[in-house]
Amino acid sequence: TDPPGDHCQATSGCSSPSKYVRALPVPAGEIDGTNGGIDMIYVQKGCQQVFHDSNGNACGSRTEFWGYDGKWPGPVVRVKQGQDFQLTYVNGLGNDPKGHEIKLTTHHHGLKIAPAFDGHAQPDAVTDTDRFGIDPNALILDGGQYTYEFPNDQEPGTHWFHDHKMHDTSRNVVMGLSGMYLIDPDDSSSLYNNVRDNLPSGEYEIPLVFQDRRFTSKNQFNYPMSHDELLNSNLIGGAGYTGDRMIVNGIHAPYLQVKKTWYRFRFLNGCNARELDLEVRSSSGSLRYIMYQIGTEGGFITQRRQRSRIDMAPGERFDVLINFSGFSTGTRLYLRNVNTQYSPSLPDVMEFQVVSGSVPNYSPPTSLVPYNFNLSPSKTRTLRLNNPSGGRWTIENMGYDPDAANLQVKRGDTERWTFTTEMMMRHPHPMHIHLVQFHIDGVSSGSLADGWKDIVMVPSNGSRSVTMTFEGEPGIYMFHCHNLEHEDYDMMLQYEVCDENDPDHPCDSALLNAFTGGGGGGMHGGM
Repeated sequence: TDPPGDHCQATSGCSSPSKYVRALPVPAGEIDGTNGGIDMIYVQKGCQQVFHDSNGNACGSRTEFWGYDGKWPGPVVRVKQGQDFQLTYVNGLGNDPKGHEIKLTTHHHGLKIAPAFDGHAQPDAVTDTDRFGIDPNALILDGGQYTYEFPNDQEPGTHWFHDHKMHDTSRNVVMGLSGMYLIDPDDSSSLYNNVRDNLPSGEYEIPLVFQDRRFTSKNQFNYPMSHDELLNSNLIGGAGYTGDRMIVNGIHAPYLQVKKTWYRFRFLNGCNARELDLEVRSSSGSLRYIMYQIGTEGGFITQRRQRSRIDMAPGERFDVLINFSGFSTGTRLYLRNVNTQYSPSLPDVMEFQVVSGSVPNYSPPTSLVPYNFNLSPSKTRTLRLNNPSGGRWTIENMGYDPDAANLQVKRGDTERWTFTTEMMMRHPHPMHIHLVQFHIDGVSSGSLADGWKDIVMVPSNGSRSVTMTFEGEPGIYMFHCHNLEHEDYDMMLQYEVCDENDPDHPCDSALLNAFTGGGGGGMHGGM
């Protein structure tokens, strides 16, 4: 592998970085779309000091990253529910270390958005662009740009954006291409009266992007830079990429000074493959019951729920309150990852340092938003997750083809999909469905996963069912494993939203095999 680093003139590494010696960076440069309009994100390379010594000074060289607006993680985009907004992405990344042009397509994960703006993995390989609703210009070449349109016509929630280019998603996310997209509640709807003004905000609302990474001897990301290197690694058919350092908002094991009040944290598991089980513990190791869940990725939940632990699959988000009001000045608390199924286990995430100072008098409500999750499906489907002898993961034994619709759903219909793993599966799979927010069937009321979701963790040798309503624009959307190495090769299929009242998007299963001209090298078939 030829790792990156020339951009930052890297010369040295950091074999033993210190923990809790640098303050948590809060993602800078928030993009305010709450009043609508249009803004721009310039994607470019940057350099970041990830590691520090016991004195808080730089330890080794800065790390090269690829960032939205030249930041890692990227800027927080904040919009208002129901308010149209546009973002133009400009690709200024140039070439990768192999000399190949870096091409981009951005997926805004969790958003109900038209196919042309959904971040299709290979928009230039689609033949019938009108039927599928895909714009080939959505593949952003070096020096090019593309404008995404967001109606934000959905529940307020914690979403994110990341690169989604086929075969390069895993690499590009490792290199830094990720950021948060937050939808605030509509000012006029009484549905959100309890949450609109009663939750921590401003400096007391903080996004936390958790990402594990491996580094070279010069502090550069250690990840295959080409398709051949990734294919020849053990990342595709195995558990995926896991790092040996835990990074929060772009630096290793930071601290955050907190005052004696409530804080709102937007948790994002931005790891490629690692699951996280997060707890707050004291310096002596005792568990502190000060975390409260108020939302899943797709919106608020009905009641505030105390949590001793937040379990997160790759790509999952949780809206979390932590109450520091009962602690004395000087207290140190620790956010710990207690998931031990990966090596190394990376237990040390970040430190909270309680400090004095005047604070707002927050009184977060117990009752949040009165949702009803009783969805009645008109159709059910079973989708098998496979690991063929070739080593690549698949769905229904089909390889990904950007030019094929593998199944059709009727616009406005409610369906239940059951994902099931085949016998002898070695790994769970976090399954993500574009366009929709779903409810996971069979979860107990008040459980961590009881809410609007767009990722469901399917256990090895098990199954999970989700129910959702397809209300989006007609066209093609993807669903896939959010273990990014699995997604890149080849655990992704496409479904078509059809409309019986729209002659341009007829519901006809005979059309499922009709579009194969673009060709992704995968198998074709309808379900």
